[in-house]
Amino acid sequence: MNALTIISETIPFLHASSSSDLCGWTETDLYGYLSKVSLEAVLKIAFLVDEYTISSHGTAALTLPATSTRVIDAAFGGSCLELQSPASLHARIDKWEERFDEWPEGLVLEQQGTKAARLFPAPILARPLLILHSSSIPALTSASSVATVQALDVIAGLRTIQEANLRQGDFAFPESAAFADGLASIMEDAAMAYYGGSV
Repeated sequence: MNALTIISETIPFLHASSSSDLCGWTETDLYGYLSKVSLEAVLKIAFLVDEYTISSHGTAALTLPATSTRVIDAAFGGSCLELQSPASLHARIDKWEERFDEWPEGLVLEQQGTKAARLFPAPILARPLLILHSSSIPALTSASSVATVQALDVIAGLRTIQEANLRQGDFAFPESAAFADGLASIMEDAAMAYYGGSV
């Protein structure tokens, strides 16, 4: 995603030929809208899936990347791990946090909203731990360039047009906003079917 390109392509839909011709909006407003709608899109649809690999042994605790929004899958030394919750383990096994074994059977995701996770049981041997997770997106500026899929760029552009056309009193164009919303909704449905949900 090149934020400057998306904003440049959005401006003609706001009845201007450049950012200096904008009436009722500033370029800063548009980047704010783009950041907001891009984050909403990646929280809804698994556009950004990253691999997180560490060599893990001797300790069970780990911290997921700050951008992680949801763990999709995990593997230790090439073997799939079951995603588990602390509550499910507490119900089955006393002092599960103190167990060690050659191979863990699960990745325990701590409470929602934290980036903490644990391997269960804690592995004795060092092996690569691969975690696939949905990622968030940073706030966007004219200098922003984030590796994304083209569908996200299109949806973000359409949602930016929608946001801008709903916001500015005399300069609001509800018909344009409704049209952009309709196109973005079609794209989001297709993207959800293809990429899956992020939450």
